[in-house]
Amino acid sequence: MPDLPETSRDSALVPYERGLPFSSVFIGTLGRFLPGSAGIISAVGLLALIHDPSRWPILFGLVGLEVAGLTVGFGMGLEGLRRWLYPDAGVEGRRSIVAGLCSPLALAIVSVFSQGASLSDIAVFSTLAGTIMALLMYFAWLSPTPEEKREPLPRHRDNSAMAKGFLPKSAS
Repeated sequence: MPDLPETSRDSALVPYERGLPFSSVFIGTLGRFLPGSAGIISAVGLLALIHDPSRWPILFGLVGLEVAGLTVGFGMGLEGLRRWLYPDAGVEGRRSIVAGLCSPLALAIVSVFSQGASLSDIAVFSTLAGTIMALLMYFAWLSPTPEEKREPLPRHRDNSAMAKGFLPKSAS
């Protein structure tokens, strides 16, 4: 690698800024999380409807309430994390889709505590499950990047492999 000027060498290790625009949270929540979550919960609801078709009004309302609660909770979680997330967190991409697809599992785990609860309790628990999904999915993008932790490279006369620490000193 050719010798780089001091300014470009130093700027190569400068970490990028934290923070995401609100539009990323909006797209990630409504465009990615909501379809995945609604698809899985609706499929489970249809299976329950096939088993007992007389309960369709209750099931329709419950599915809507759970999907809305999960989506609102996920959006609130992302909005709370927005200032600290790095741009490569992928909020607008497949990570939000995966979170949406996994959210019924989080809802099932949280619903263990809401057996026999009212509709308002179910809404609170599903919102809590959505917030937990956002925190679990994007927790890794809250930690410092290796560039923030790493000590700067030592300054040597040349930019050879030995100076970078790839070869032992006896090999030069």
